Amino acid sequence: MKNRFFRFLSLCFFLSGATALIYEVIWVRLFTLTFGNTVYAVGVVLTAFMSGLSLGSFLLGRWADRDINLLKAYAILEAGIGVYALVSPELISSMTSFYISVSPLGMPLWMLQGLRYSLSIMALLIPTTLMGGTLPVLSRYFIRSHGELEKRVGRLYAINTIGGVIGVFLAGFILIRFFGLSFSLMLTAFLNIGIGIITFYLGTTIPKADMTEGIPIRMLSEERPSGYRYAIFAFFFSGFSAMLYEVAWSRQLVAIIGSATYSFSLILMGFLSGIGIGSMIVSRVSDRHKPGLFHFSAIELLIGITCFSTLFLFNLLPPLMLKGLQLTESYNTVLTLEFLLVLVFILVPTILFGATFPIIAGVYSKEGHTGKSIGNIYAVNTTGCILGSAVSAFLLLPSLGSVMSVKIAVAINIAIGIVGLAVLGRRYLLAASTVLFIVPFIPISIPNEYLDSGVSIYGKRSDYSLNQKNVFYLYQKEGLNATISVRANAEGNISLRTNGKTDASFYDMPTQLALGYFPVLLHPEPEDALVIGFGSGATVRAVLDYPKISHVDCIEIEPAVIEAGRFFERASEKALHDPRLSLFIEDARSYIVSSKKKYDIIISEPSNPWISGIGNLFSKEFYETASRLLDEEGIFCQWVQLYSLRQEDLKMILRTFSSVFPECSIWNSKTGDILVIGSKKPLRLDYRAVSDKLRGKMAWKLKAYFNISEPLDFFSFFLVGKTGIEKLSDGAPLNTDDIPFLEFNAPLSIYADTTMQNITTLFRHMELPPIVGTKMTNDIVSELFYRKCTNYMYIGMLYNIKWIEDALSISPKNPNYILRHAKVLEANQKTKEAQTLIRKALSLAPNNAHANFEMAMLMRNIDRQKADAYFQKAVSLDGNEFVFLSETGNFKLFNGNLKEALGYFLKAVESPHGILEDSSLFYKIGVCYMKLKSYDEAVHYLKASVEANPFNGESLFTLADSYLLTKNTEPVCRLYKDALRLVEEERKAVIEKRIRQYCR
Repeated sequence: MKNRFFRFLSLCFFLSGATALIYEVIWVRLFTLTFGNTVYAVGVVLTAFMSGLSLGSFLLGRWADRDINLLKAYAILEAGIGVYALVSPELISSMTSFYISVSPLGMPLWMLQGLRYSLSIMALLIPTTLMGGTLPVLSRYFIRSHGELEKRVGRLYAINTIGGVIGVFLAGFILIRFFGLSFSLMLTAFLNIGIGIITFYLGTTIPKADMTEGIPIRMLSEERPSGYRYAIFAFFFSGFSAMLYEVAWSRQLVAIIGSATYSFSLILMGFLSGIGIGSMIVSRVSDRHKPGLFHFSAIELLIGITCFSTLFLFNLLPPLMLKGLQLTESYNTVLTLEFLLVLVFILVPTILFGATFPIIAGVYSKEGHTGKSIGNIYAVNTTGCILGSAVSAFLLLPSLGSVMSVKIAVAINIAIGIVGLAVLGRRYLLAASTVLFIVPFIPISIPNEYLDSGVSIYGKRSDYSLNQKNVFYLYQKEGLNATISVRANAEGNISLRTNGKTDASFYDMPTQLALGYFPVLLHPEPEDALVIGFGSGATVRAVLDYPKISHVDCIEIEPAVIEAGRFFERASEKALHDPRLSLFIEDARSYIVSSKKKYDIIISEPSNPWISGIGNLFSKEFYETASRLLDEEGIFCQWVQLYSLRQEDLKMILRTFSSVFPECSIWNSKTGDILVIGSKKPLRLDYRAVSDKLRGKMAWKLKAYFNISEPLDFFSFFLVGKTGIEKLSDGAPLNTDDIPFLEFNAPLSIYADTTMQNITTLFRHMELPPIVGTKMTNDIVSELFYRKCTNYMYIGMLYNIKWIEDALSISPKNPNYILRHAKVLEANQKTKEAQTLIRKALSLAPNNAHANFEMAMLMRNIDRQKADAYFQKAVSLDGNEFVFLSETGNFKLFNGNLKEALGYFLKAVESPHGILEDSSLFYKIGVCYMKLKSYDEAVHYLKASVEANPFNGESLFTLADSYLLTKNTEPVCRLYKDALRLVEEERKAVIEKRIRQYCR
C-alpha cells in the first residue's frame, strides 16, 4: 500500500517543501517591515523560524514512533500549518504593534534582539514546529526496515529540499511580484490545507492493517554502529560550518551578481539545489553500497577541500560575468547566467553537504525509533545551523571577512573528518589525512576590485574594466550588512561603494548638497531634521550649514559607512563631530516606526530602489509613517534616480509619494537625479524668505555648486508641480508593503539608459514655480526660462533649445539669453552662428562680463590676441568670478605668460569655488613658480595639490622635482616611487630614469 501511494505522498512532501520556503520568505518580509532589514533584524526572525523547525523535529519525532495513524498525523501537521498561516498576518501585526509600543529608541542591542526574538518565536513557533515534524512522521511511515533508511530518508529529504527550491523561485520571482504578500500567503495556506485534507482522507480509507504493515518492530538485539554518538555531535558542527559557508558565500556572490532581491533568491536556490541533489544521490546508491561513518568522515574532508577551492574559483567569476553581460541584452538571460555562476561556485560543496543527512540518519537511527532518531538529528543539525548563522553574520564576517570565515569553516570540516577516522580506528588514513590541516593556512586572498567590482551593475558600460588603472583603495570592509569600500582616482574623485554600487562621491556633490539645502530653503523656519542615509556626510553637512538648525538625527544602516566617513571630511567638513548631530546605526524603516519625535524636515537618501530591501523606503506605508513624524509645516524630501529606472516605475514612485503628500513638487539637482518634495500643507515658495536665507556658508556653497546667488536662481530648479505630478502619475499603481512592485520591477531596467527619456517626460509636464513675495512680471518669467536652460545644460539637455527660445520670445534683446542661445549653437558645432550671437550680445551690452568671457572662450583657438583682450575685459568687469580667473590663467599659461597666469591663478584661489578644483589649481600655481624659479613657493603649492588629491601621479612627480631644486632630496625617492604607480605608460620611462638616478 505504501509503494502505491509513495509517489503521491512524495508530491505532497514536495509541495510541502515549497510552501515552507514561501512562508519563510513572506514571514521574514512581514517582520522586517517593522524590525528593519539589518542583519540583526533578519537574523533574529530566521533564528526564530529555524528554532521552531528544530523543536518540531525533536518533539514530533518521538510522537511518530507511537502506534498512531501516521497519514492522519501528517495530514494534521500540514493542515495545521495552512490554518495557522491564514491568521499569521494578523498575529504578526499584533506582535509588531506591541514591539512599536515598548521599544524605545536607544534600547541596548541585546535587549532589542531579545524582544524581537521573543515576538518572532511567539508568532512563528506553532507553524514552524508543525513543519519540523513532517519529515520524521513521513519517514516513520515509509521506512519498513533499518536497511532501507538511507534510501527512504535521502529521497524524502531530497524531494522536500527540491520543493524548497521551487518555493524560493515562486516567492522570489512570481508570487510576491505579481500577487503581493497577502494573496501569496493565502494561496500557499490553501495548498497546505488541501494536502492535509487529501492525506487525511487516505488515512481514513486505508485499512488499519495496511497502515501498520510496514511499521518495523523494535529489535532490542540490534546494535547501533560504532561511533553513533560521535555522529550526532559531528552533524551539529557540520550544520554549523554549512551556515558559515552560506553567509560568506552570499557576501562574495553579491559582489558578482549584485544585491537585487532576485540575487538573494538565486543564491538560496543554488544552495538548496545542491543539498537536494546530494541527498538524492545517496538514496540512489544506498541499495548497493550502504554508507556509514567512514563515508561521512570522507565527505567532510572533501567538503573542506572543495569549499577551500571556492576561494580560488571566486577569482574566475567576475570575468565570466563580464563576458556573459556583453553577450546579452535580456535581463532574464542575465538572471539565468547569474544562477549558473552560483551553481558553478557552490554546487559541488552543497551536494556533499546534502549527502551527509541520509548517511548520519543511517548511522544514528535505531530500529524501532525511526521517528525519534530522524527528529533528533534534524534538530541537532538545525541548531548547528542557527548558531553558525549567528556567529558568521554577527562576529566572523564583520571582524575577519569572508575569506577567513570560509577558512574557519574549512578547518571545522577537516577536523570533523579526521576525528571521525580516529573514532573508527583507521590509523593509516588518519595519519595521511592530518596533512589536510595545512589547507586552511594556505595563503589566498580575493582582490579588492573583485569584492566591489560592481560587474553586474556596470559591466555593460563600454568603459568598464575589472582591472581599472589609477583606481586606489583607501578603505574596504565586509561590514555587518554589506561590503563597503572607498576608492579614489587620479582625477581626485573619491567614491563610496556598497557591494560594488557607488552610493556617494565628490562627483555627486550637487545632488548630495541639494538634498540638504533645498528643503531648508523651502521650510519657513526649520530647526530639527532627520536624514536617512549618511553616505559621504555631505547632505548632513548641508543641513547643518543652516545656522538655525538646532538638531539633526541621521540614520545609517551600516556601521562601516561611518568608519569610511573619514575619507570624505572634505565634503562633510567633519559633520560627525558637530554636537548638533545624533547618529543612529539602525534601519530607517525600524527607526521611523519606533520614533516618537517630530521633525521639520525629513530627507530620504537611500540607495537605488532595485537593491533588496530599499523598496520598503518607497512604499505608501513608509511615507504614511514618516508623515506622522512631521510637524504641521514639515517637509519630506525624497531622492529619486532618473537613470536605470523605467518610466512606469518613476510614475509609480510619484503616484505613491503624492498619495501621502498631495502638496508635492519635483526639483532637479544638476545631475541625473530629481528631488521630490512634499508636505501636508501647500509649500509657500516665498521670494523674500529664500532671499533672507542666502547668507553665510550656505550661500557660498549654493553659489559654487548651483550658481544660486538670488531666489530666482533657486526657483529655476523647480520642475513639476502638484498638477503636473497628478497628470504624470495618473493610472500608475501604488507601491505598497503588500504588493512591493518597485523592488521587483526596478531591477528589470538596471541596464537601460533611461535618463533622457525620463527627463523629456518630466519636461512635458514642466510648470513655472508659484512664487509669492514678488510680482511675476514678464521679465521674471523670461529670467526663469533662461536660468532653467542654464541649469539643464548640466544634465545633458544642452542641445534642447526650447527654453532659451521661450526666454528670447519674451525678452529678445536680453544679452544673457542671447549668450545662452550662442552656447547651444556652439555645442552643436555651429561656431560661426554662435560668434554672430555673441557679437550681438556685446553690441547690446559691451560691459557684460559673461559676453566678453564667452567671446574669449570662442576666440581662443581662432585669434589669440582678440581672445586675450576679451579675457582681460571679462576679469576687469567681474574680478571675483572663479571661472573667469581660472580660464584666463589657463590661457596665459598656454601662451607662456607665466607671471600673468600666476596672478590670475592666485586670485582664483581666493574666490568661491568647488572642492574638486583645488588640486589642479594648486598644481598650476606650483608649475608657474617652478618655471619662475621660485622653488620654495612651488613646493608649498605642489604639496597643497598632493594633499588635495594624493592620486595624481603628475603632481607627485613634479613635487619631487621641486624638492630637488630646493636641494631637499629626502622625500624625492618616495615621491618618485609613488608617482610611478599612478602615471600613464608614457611617463613611466622618465620616472624610472629619475629613480635610477636618485634612489640607491
